[in-house]
Amino acid sequence: MSDEPRDPNEPDDEDFEALLEASFQKERPRLNPGDRVRATVVQVGRENLILDLGDGRDALMDLGELQHREEGSEVSAGDTIEAFVLRVQDGVPEIGYSLGRAFHGRLQLEQAFEAELPVQGRVESVNKGGFVVEVAGLRGFCPMGAMDIRYVEDPQTFVGQSLEFLVTELRGRNDVVLSRRRLLERERELAAVETREKLEVGARLAGVVTNVRDFGAFVDLGGIEGLVPASELGFGRIRPEERVEPGQPLEVEVLRMETDDKGRERITLSLKSLMDDPFEAVAKEVQPGLVVLGTVTRLQPFGAFVQLVPGVEGLIHVSAFGKRIGHPQEVVQAGQEVAVRVDSVDAEQRRIGLHLLPDEAPATPPPASSTGLRALRLAEPPAAPEEAPAGAAPRVGDVHEVTVDRVKRFGVFVSWPGGQGLVPNRELGVGHGEDPGRKFPEGSKFQAAVIEVREDGKVTLSKDGAARAQEQAEADAWKKRSSSTPGLGTLGDLLKAKRRD
Repeated sequence: MSDEPRDPNEPDDEDFEALLEASFQKERPRLNPGDRVRATVVQVGRENLILDLGDGRDALMDLGELQHREEGSEVSAGDTIEAFVLRVQDGVPEIGYSLGRAFHGRLQLEQAFEAELPVQGRVESVNKGGFVVEVAGLRGFCPMGAMDIRYVEDPQTFVGQSLEFLVTELRGRNDVVLSRRRLLERERELAAVETREKLEVGARLAGVVTNVRDFGAFVDLGGIEGLVPASELGFGRIRPEERVEPGQPLEVEVLRMETDDKGRERITLSLKSLMDDPFEAVAKEVQPGLVVLGTVTRLQPFGAFVQLVPGVEGLIHVSAFGKRIGHPQEVVQAGQEVAVRVDSVDAEQRRIGLHLLPDEAPATPPPASSTGLRALRLAEPPAAPEEAPAGAAPRVGDVHEVTVDRVKRFGVFVSWPGGQGLVPNRELGVGHGEDPGRKFPEGSKFQAAVIEVREDGKVTLSKDGAARAQEQAEADAWKKRSSSTPGLGTLGDLLKAKRRD
């Protein structure tokens, strides 16, 4: 051991080794993606090559990269390889041959994956499991269920489109899994926060139709979806597919906000509430006696519905067909244009009673009014049949104003000054299985005609019979006016002359 004093500035052996190792580290250049390197094959594994970069560092190469090697894909220990650094993970460089576009795309996808940023991709084709998407120079895959929030009915519609996706998996170098659904759901959640601040019953919101079904249309309000039932798409009977289509913008009003038993939110919307009600305008124009053209829309055992203008229908009751019938289909068919006379207008109940005039449909339809109503003329108000005098013995054909005393499942018992009787369901216009008390509760009044007087004094009446009596009175009035006016001829002659004009 030397007795010479030790220089305090001279490092000891341990410090010297640390400085030497640090100097080696400084001499190693930092490897960045894209750097060109030369390496020696140390070992050929099942999936990777283990390489020596020559400065004490090892590197890896996927065996799949050898297909890009100019010298061929066969290598063995000791061979020299020149390639590019693709990335450095956990201090170990991964190298490959594909620099160019695929290299830069890979870096972008890695950054997008880590930061959960959307990437642009072009849908190239469809296979059994999903979509092949070109993204950042690489071929990615989007599963069928990850393409959209809703079920994809026609996958071919996406082919050729440029869309945004989220990178959900990076398996190896070229296996990129994408999801558009996850991106849409994330955007939907962000939009829903803003929409919910405006969401309340009565609010008017802008939306876009997302799906159309037989029962209505689903509308995206901005991250939150609601349903416009078919009855709220407009006035009258409407087929949703004829009124709206997917992608169509709409302004709607929030009708109801409910939560079902499973905690799911249900929002009911309306398009009709923002429209003018056509019934209000038509009700001001029509009046009893007006003869108009309409179109039969549907048939029921109790009558035929006739559309006077879009959104406004009237009813021809079975008793108002001019003759006794079993079902309206014996006289008219859906879609048929008919001439009808307005018998009654109940604005409060939104009901219009009509009477069929089968011989009065003109060859040339009249022009429509501002409301769309096609009026032929204003006829004289219907003549009312004479009521039987009070206290007189009931006779077949007599018409009485009766009061309902009792309701039974088979009809209603009624009374009038000087008599009482039964009006069966079939003569009330009540369908099979219907409760007569719903239409004719105790205390209600209506006109009924006597149709049978039995020997034991029991009387059967008919509400429909009263209507038929009224029709006969009208016909008699027409005949009387026609015969008392020289040169005018019958009603049929008048109509023929009108058509010639």
